[in-house]
Amino acid sequence: MDLFWITLFLHLLGATIWAGGHLVLALAILPRALRAGDPALLKGYAMGYMRIAMPALALQIVTGFWLALQVVPDWRTWLSFSDPQTIGIGIKIVLLGATLGLIASRMLGGHSHHGPGGLKNMAWHLRAMTLVAVLFLAAGAFLRTGGF
Repeated sequence: MDLFWITLFLHLLGATIWAGGHLVLALAILPRALRAGDPALLKGYAMGYMRIAMPALALQIVTGFWLALQVVPDWRTWLSFSDPQTIGIGIKIVLLGATLGLIASRMLGGHSHHGPGGLKNMAWHLRAMTLVAVLFLAAGAFLRTGGF
């Protein structure tokens, strides 16, 4: 097994943790928390999940940039959107920006879980992050298969 396949495996493992955890949060935990009106239901799971999710995201970022260099060695063309490879890489970079923006927004209190609208803010944020995570998977499949 060569370095490319090991790196691809680690990238996919990180994606599984990141996207899978967000899907569990959004589709299983969030509806219960909303029905109960209890943000603690969501927060309890999310705090434990984030202990593995953030390292998984970091792994995806490192392996993603390494893999992108293997597919398109000239990083200056990554955002050119001129062929299926740069389209896939470009989309993933845009989605990474969205992910980091959502993380920063959450960390800076842009979507506080305190107060009467707190649970709704948490729900909005989680749904947005889950959508971006799923789009990341679609972009990865697009990139790996050479387009639609």
